[in-house]
Amino acid sequence: MNCELKLDFKCTMSVFNDENEITKCDEEDQQGTTIHHFCHPHQLTRCMVEITNFEESWCSRKLKCVACKEELQGTLYICLACKFFIHYSCINEMSRQVQRSQFHPHHILLPRTFLQDRDANRQVLCYACRERVGGFSFYCNECDVNLHVSCAKYPTRAIKHSCHLHNLLQLGKRIIHDISSNACGQDCNDSCFSYKKCDFNILRQCIPLPYSFTHKCHLHQLVLVSLVVEDDT
Repeated sequence: MNCELKLDFKCTMSVFNDENEITKCDEEDQQGTTIHHFCHPHQLTRCMVEITNFEESWCSRKLKCVACKEELQGTLYICLACKFFIHYSCINEMSRQVQRSQFHPHHILLPRTFLQDRDANRQVLCYACRERVGGFSFYCNECDVNLHVSCAKYPTRAIKHSCHLHNLLQLGKRIIHDISSNACGQDCNDSCFSYKKCDFNILRQCIPLPYSFTHKCHLHQLVLVSLVVEDDT
């Protein structure tokens, strides 16, 4: 069966195999220049890429790794037919499942691939950051939850506060996308506390202080008071 892959001349010239790099990697990990990996149904080729030429040829869009969502650099594994790109380091560090993700801790997340032709009209969003998922995700079939690889493993902490019934996850600007605070309505650009299932988001400064609480540094309960500073001038 003939392959129907077509490449523009500029794209063809922008991909090249660095023989010295490949030889070095082969000596270290005994891998060839092509592999089959669970993150993609097609064969992936290891190569070095001139990203500038790719972006110029593909409408100047920013090409990112499907795993870490960072800009492409160094050695990559690619499938040109699907415009699928993943860092060499990301593919080696990727596990076959994610357990106890903070965004979906109750079920094990398994890999799910998206093909350009088959899923072109589907708008699948990441449950954590609400950005579009393309190429690959970790998936819970029972709950129909998709997560980017980087979002599934996003390091965050949960807090319990009286302002909401559920535990709130602290999110940084790396994962925040079009989120506004339910308390003040302002955009959450740097950080916020969030519970995705309720679509509840709140800025740190919007979280009300508790009236009283106990602390290990003092034996008695501490009570919130308003400090009034008199101006003698």
